[in-house]
Amino acid sequence: DKYDVLLILDEVMTGIGRTGKMFAYQHFNVKPDIVTMGKSISGGYFPLAAVGINQKVYDGMSERNGNFPPGFSWSGNPLGAAVNIAVMKYLKEHKLIENCAAMGEYMKEQLKERIAHHPTVGDIRGRGLMIGIELVKDKETKESFPISEKVAPRVQDTCIDELDMIIEASQGCNKGQAGDALMLSPAFVITKEQIDEMITRLDKAITKVEKELGF
Repeated sequence: DKYDVLLILDEVMTGIGRTGKMFAYQHFNVKPDIVTMGKSISGGYFPLAAVGINQKVYDGMSERNGNFPPGFSWSGNPLGAAVNIAVMKYLKEHKLIENCAAMGEYMKEQLKERIAHHPTVGDIRGRGLMIGIELVKDKETKESFPISEKVAPRVQDTCIDELDMIIEASQGCNKGQAGDALMLSPAFVITKEQIDEMITRLDKAITKVEKELGF
């Protein structure tokens, strides 16, 4: 508002309850002008995306064109809209966003208690059921591993190949040149017992890779 600049937030990954609120921006004192959504608005059952705008943006576009012009060949799909309505109804009836908040808090607590001691775990951060684990070469200085070490992918491979668990791994989170991170984003219906088992398997995977690295 101060500089008359539109605030556009991408909630494709974080929206529709993932962080314990309907949208991640609701954790902060901000009000976006435009919000992008996708993936979870259909629960993964149907390819669907949407863009939300505030009254200011709507009025600005309408005044210039006499109407609200956006439209595409595949927009306004009635099946997609029906799927979204069903998903939103299910989220509300089963209190899944509340579960994301509660289980996310529990998961973060357990990760800090059971995983944070590892010499390669530099940080555990996130909200709701979207938690990141940064893997570092030096726990004190937070020095990153070289990308060539493929530390996060090795933890991921161990989880998949030996522990029957899928986990997301990424590299280049440190200025695009280095850095390893794991992301935990389990299903909205996850339970404490399942979180405990997930962390047990993750602990084994990190331990194995650390031994390979000489820790």
